[in-house]
Amino acid sequence: MNATEEIKVLQAQINERLKEILNCNHNFGKPFYNPDTIQVPYGIHLRGVGSDVWGEPDGYKNESIPRWTRVCSICGKEEHTNKQRDIVIGQEPDFKF
Repeated sequence: MNATEEIKVLQAQINERLKEILNCNHNFGKPFYNPDTIQVPYGIHLRGVGSDVWGEPDGYKNESIPRWTRVCSICGKEEHTNKQRDIVIGQEPDFKF
């Protein structure tokens, strides 16, 4: 098999795998906590002359934000979120009539 034929075979395999990924019925595992770090500006100093003045931050600091990640066990797709919702577990009796 020469190089051109090998490229065609490999390209066909890639196209087949891409179809599998696009048609995946995702099977996500349990989400795990995976905090993200963003840079937040701090302080301000003014730049410019006369009426053309603007503010620039003195610097940036790293800040951690909560994030959860889940991964599909079939195709490897990752989904991230930083949203949370309250969950209620169980019930308790209500004796007020």
